[in-house]
Amino acid sequence: MPLWTNLYGGVVIGTDVANAIALDAGGNVLVTGYSGNGFSTDYATIKYSNAGVPLWTNRYNGRGNTLDQATAIKVDNSGNVFVTGYSINSSNFYHYATIAYSGAG
Repeated sequence: MPLWTNLYGGVVIGTDVANAIALDAGGNVLVTGYSGNGFSTDYATIKYSNAGVPLWTNRYNGRGNTLDQATAIKVDNSGNVFVTGYSINSSNFYHYATIAYSGAG
């Protein structure tokens, strides 16, 4: 029997994909991946409490406003959250993009 289930539907109807998951020291769950924004995709990172309540959601739309897809997440001992993946610029070059969030988002 599941303890909780949570769905993320993004900001528009489109593709939403989870690629990585991490836990912090408090048992909170962090999920990252990508979400459609109507034209391309953005990083989407969500922190849930250990009871499944969404605590914060952050999106990242790269400089090229094209495809941005998070592929990995890590939480350090201080609760800071690190998300990395790739971002395509307006010239169609791939770059990796890494974002650091505080535990509060």
